[in-house]
Amino acid sequence: MDVESERVRIIGIAGTPGTGKSSVAEALARKLGWKVVSVNDLAEEAGAIIGYDEERGCHVVDVEKLRRHGKEKKLENVIVEGHLAHYLDVDVLVVLRCKPTVLEERLKKKRWSPEKIRENVEAEILDIITQEAYNLRGWKRAYEIDTTNKNPEEVAEIVFRLIEGKREEGDYELGSVSWEEEFEALTLAQSHRVDEVGNKK
Repeated sequence: MDVESERVRIIGIAGTPGTGKSSVAEALARKLGWKVVSVNDLAEEAGAIIGYDEERGCHVVDVEKLRRHGKEKKLENVIVEGHLAHYLDVDVLVVLRCKPTVLEERLKKKRWSPEKIRENVEAEILDIITQEAYNLRGWKRAYEIDTTNKNPEEVAEIVFRLIEGKREEGDYELGSVSWEEEFEALTLAQSHRVDEVGNKK
């Protein structure tokens, strides 16, 4: 089984900011001889950017318009990367994950605001993109990889093997990565915040 026999023409690389999407996409592109396309660039081409969220510091995208544009372009031999890649009609989707404590340090190096860092770390703990991907695709050639202790080339090699069908049943399936301890800590912290607000009233 290989890329050609499975007619894989578009690979989507999704994940919370800081999980390594761009680096992995570039490493995979070198391995396959394909091009990398940014979801942000597609959204701009499509006129799908409908506003800017000042609080979150990011563009607001009409995902249906983005998806239609992706289909109309008839992309081929392309790796689409971005945190909205799971909304596009890709042949194979890979969601990248990263341990929240490591993700936090990566985002600090990007000089993001504490509020934006907290929002994205919480989204990673809560498996937001994994859940969205599953709701959109189910198990249809969608995978999940923990990048915490892997370099981009190692992750690209895993993606290549997944495309070729070289995995054991259950390996890298959606939901296989869990930050249970971090989730419990987040839940406790949120309950404390609620208590503090209640006590101030």
